[in-house]
Amino acid sequence: MQWYTLLAKVEHTRNDEIRQHLNKLQRNPYQGVTLYCTFDVFGDWDICLWFSADDNDHAIKFVKDYIANIPGVVRTYTLPATPIKEYVENW
Repeated sequence: MQWYTLLAKVEHTRNDEIRQHLNKLQRNPYQGVTLYCTFDVFGDWDICLWFSADDNDHAIKFVKDYIANIPGVVRTYTLPATPIKEYVENW
């Protein structure tokens, strides 16, 4: 299992629509992918997702098919991440 941080830039006129779309995603929206949290963020990016995937292929397909295709998502940036320390057990 690999962890990922996904950052998304969105059209601000579609913020509510995009949040509604994200709220409808299931915990396991795609085979081999588990969502843990979605956030509003400030600065250069607007939304952040934390998720895990069985491998990079599952992560790429999830981002391409489920996030990048949301109307109003302008750009995504996905970072594979390795935990240093987990503060919350059993997400």
